[in-house]
Amino acid sequence: ESAQSAQQSLEQGDLDQAEEQEQEAERQMRQAERELQEEQDQYQKLRAEELLFKIADEVKVLLAEHQKQMASTIELDGERKGDAKPTHNQRLRLRKIAQSESTLASRTQEIHKAIEAEESLVFAEILDQVQRDLDKISRDMGETGGWQSGERIQSLQDDVEENLKWLAEALDNEKERRRQQQQQQDQQQGQNRPAEERLVPDAAELKMLRRLEVETLRSLEELRTLHPELENGATIEPLVLEDLARLAYRHQRTAELFQKFRKRLGLPDPEPEDQ
Repeated sequence: ESAQSAQQSLEQGDLDQAEEQEQEAERQMRQAERELQEEQDQYQKLRAEELLFKIADEVKVLLAEHQKQMASTIELDGERKGDAKPTHNQRLRLRKIAQSESTLASRTQEIHKAIEAEESLVFAEILDQVQRDLDKISRDMGETGGWQSGERIQSLQDDVEENLKWLAEALDNEKERRRQQQQQQDQQQGQNRPAEERLVPDAAELKMLRRLEVETLRSLEELRTLHPELENGATIEPLVLEDLARLAYRHQRTAELFQKFRKRLGLPDPEPEDQ
């Protein structure tokens, strides 16, 4: 309407009024753009919060269901006599646990895709590791893996549990951080709001990435202690090699993620060490 009024004033030869009306039209346009941007920012914020809460709840459900399978595995393994072949009834129970863990792996993959789409690299990596371990557990507890239920399987289940606990804890911390941030914004009305972050901020992701690497190095050292043949060149069992490859892959992925964060944050590559 202001633009139309300015056009009419211009046609009538009233240049001063036309100029004022054009300026008013520009002011209203800028105000409308600001209001639209604020609405878009608010929508993105609500969307991110809704997704964060949904993922946090899903992770807790995964953890609870997995812990049930852990308890069933320990109970079943306690009934077996060493490395003796499982009875028919025990095989049925092993299949049931394996199927449950496989279902959890599929659900983990869905959450992984959702959080990866939000560019939360480390949290997505943790979910990828959880999925891989759950698939491995499912395979090895079945006929293909030799009906395993002992220390090796339980150790993998422990790793899944630990990763899910880490993830649940980190997501809860982020929910609390956002709540406190909102309270501060409510108390400081009229001030410019900080720019919206990713679903999970870089600081939280880097903290988790360091935690992953420390745990991987600890597991590698433990594997070397349990299997001295890794150092002395003796024959290494296929399952031990598989465990070693799993940890080596995790170490490689951690290094790749560190490199991605360097590029994201604009940090220079480290200086090469003198030979």
